Amino acid sequence: MHVIAKKKKFRALNPVMASKNTLSRAIMLTGLLAGTLDITAATIQFYLVTGKGPEVILRYISGALFGAEVANNQPVMPIVGLVMHYCIAMTFTAFYYWVYPRMAYLGKKWWVNGIVYGLLVWIVMNVLLVPLTRIGHRPFHLNNVLIGAGILVICIGIPIAYISHRFYSRRMV
Repeated sequence: MHVIAKKKKFRALNPVMASKNTLSRAIMLTGLLAGTLDITAATIQFYLVTGKGPEVILRYISGALFGAEVANNQPVMPIVGLVMHYCIAMTFTAFYYWVYPRMAYLGKKWWVNGIVYGLLVWIVMNVLLVPLTRIGHRPFHLNNVLIGAGILVICIGIPIAYISHRFYSRRMV
């Protein structure tokens, strides 16, 4: 009886052994939330600055893969942009969930991790990935950097860090 109790306790303490179905569901729901928060914030900010709706943003996203000419002239491109946006959000979410149990210090201050991760997402997207797409390099404007990084911290980094922290904390009890 004592051996069985230890085995169950070990399984509960090992977050890597969490059910893949439960982990996949957590990643999917967290990614959907983070992606929705991000596109909503970006749309509101873009509307306040330009007066234009979300279609422009979604065409811009699809233009990264297909180019501005195709993105602006094909009616399906806003949908493609939205799908691409959620794929990117899911990728960043899945990466954080993958890294979390491998780095013990991530569980200490989830909110600090969220801020750092949001800034890391901004760097990866704007310094590494976007310049490699058909969008190319964009000019540096401090105001745009602060707003974009702030949106990613609040809408991507913090929600992913908080929800993944709760997910793994419950599995360690």
